[in-house]
Amino acid sequence: MWKRPLRDVVVRCQVGNLRVSGVMARNAVEEMARRWQLPLASEGTKLWGEYMAGTAMLSSFFKGEERVKVMVKTPNIQELYVESMAVGEVSVCCYIVG
Repeated sequence: MWKRPLRDVVVRCQVGNLRVSGVMARNAVEEMARRWQLPLASEGTKLWGEYMAGTAMLSSFFKGEERVKVMVKTPNIQELYVESMAVGEVSVCCYIVG
């Protein structure tokens, strides 16, 4: 059906005061799991993907050097830090317990 592979994308729109944003980041999550040698179904991969997509959605309406920063701590993950800029750049730092 698809002639070329799907790309990661951020879609946004604004109608009056309502702003809507959506993210498809399948390739970014798969690449992160491959580089960090994590299974795709692991809690760390899931959390990273959710928070990366969330910060990308929030920052998609920003301008210039504005950023969104999120930090999460769970029993299995010592610290997960995600930062996203308006241009689509996402930075991540993750420390897993054990």
